[in-house]
Amino acid sequence: MARSKTTVRAVIFDQQGRVLLLQYSDHYHHPRVDFTWTLPSGGMDKGEDAEVAVARELHEETGLRVVSARKFHEREFVDRHGQSRLGISFVVEADGDVRLSEEHQAFKWVPVNEIEGYDLINEQFPEIIVKGHELANGVTSDKRGC
Repeated sequence: MARSKTTVRAVIFDQQGRVLLLQYSDHYHHPRVDFTWTLPSGGMDKGEDAEVAVARELHEETGLRVVSARKFHEREFVDRHGQSRLGISFVVEADGDVRLSEEHQAFKWVPVNEIEGYDLINEQFPEIIVKGHELANGVTSDKRGC
């Protein structure tokens, strides 16, 4: 199915408040992607609902199933190919054990205060993760960029 110009992202926290990051495999052979860290994410199919897309992508990449998903952040960004895209982020409660697809070689539950130490593929991810953490913990914050 054809992809739209919209990407969905799952921001998932464990019971200790750590965020799930995935490390890309080296099969991309692209210097900006190989071994970088990302959130579970992917492109929406044309005509697909964002909530359905985030559940599909999360399951494809991690084997996890969405229990609940709450949209909290929406902003344009430039992808690794230089294309302008819309990113929609969800705080997701998920069920199951992580089983990675071939797209990723590792996963890690990272404390939010340590995310700056990771080579994240998108410069917006630290802000998105912090906002998601606040939302997941019932902290109200400024809604700019949402």
